[in-house]
Amino acid sequence: MGMKYDVIVKNARIPQGDDTTLTNILVKDEKIAGFVNDLSGIESAEVIDAEGHLTLPGCIDSHTHFMFQGFDHRETALTGSAAAVSGGVTTIVDMPCCSVPSVRSVEQLNEKVGHWQPQALCDFGMWGGVTGEDVRKGWLHNVQEQADAG
Repeated sequence: MGMKYDVIVKNARIPQGDDTTLTNILVKDEKIAGFVNDLSGIESAEVIDAEGHLTLPGCIDSHTHFMFQGFDHRETALTGSAAAVSGGVTTIVDMPCCSVPSVRSVEQLNEKVGHWQPQALCDFGMWGGVTGEDVRKGWLHNVQEQADAG
């Protein structure tokens, strides 16, 4: 019996130096496990045929300013994440300041995540925040609570 992988992306064109090369990508436990030209004896639960198209890992944008929630007429998690994935971004991390309310506490973080979960087309994370107002009003415990919440 041959090697067993979760996914094979066959006929994938990948960068190699200043050019590209055609190969088969082996995926195990959501990580690239290797590249092979010959798939003989290799099994997988799923096979994706890239049909010779350029195949790259997804990008992470760790500093987005989606206008959701609060400015839904401009953008939502659905429209913003649709734009992200159309450009090859598979994970975003949204800044705390462009939503209403801004994310400056665990309660506000949970509220924002609740709005995003049913809409997002990509993986996402959220930055927490602190403002001058938080410092002036002695709300610094919110910083530690956000850190503890991840």
